[in-house]
Amino acid sequence: STSTWQEWYGDKSKGTCINSGSYNGLGYELAVETIAADLKAKNLGQKQTNWRLRDWGVSRQRYWGCP
Repeated sequence: STSTWQEWYGDKSKGTCINSGSYNGLGYELAVETIAADLKAKNLGQKQTNWRLRDWGVSRQRYWGCP
């Protein structure tokens, strides 16, 4: 059922990394911070917030019309 799925996947505080090399056993938030720091130290990237444009399709249809 949907509630079981949301309970299992929706709670990020319960998850830990497995099969992840040096990140094994880290919690979600600590893993994200550690991986971001490692990538920045190797000049392979930096931490960034991505915003989702949920109403993009509606705005597009208002401007251009329905597809």
